[in-house]
Amino acid sequence: MFSLRSKSRVAVFLTLCMVAWAVVGGLVLAAEEGGADSAEAAASMKGPVWAVAYIVILLLLAVGVFATVRGSKRKDRAKPEEYTATVKH
Repeated sequence: MFSLRSKSRVAVFLTLCMVAWAVVGGLVLAAEEGGADSAEAAASMKGPVWAVAYIVILLLLAVGVFATVRGSKRKDRAKPEEYTATVKH
């Protein structure tokens, strides 16, 4: 169904996603909690803080929908099977 090339592309993409998730997660966990610095940083940000998370989720959903519904590039389209009814009396 899938060629080795497409499977390797998917594997590389998933590996890169996991590495990026690990790096960003590490930075978030390593951040200092509380204090005046975080209050000043929050005050200096424009817009809601949660907007970035929603944008990332929407982009991931869009990529998933695109990967699911995109058209096939097969030259020989699959032909539907025609079934004949066989009735035994």
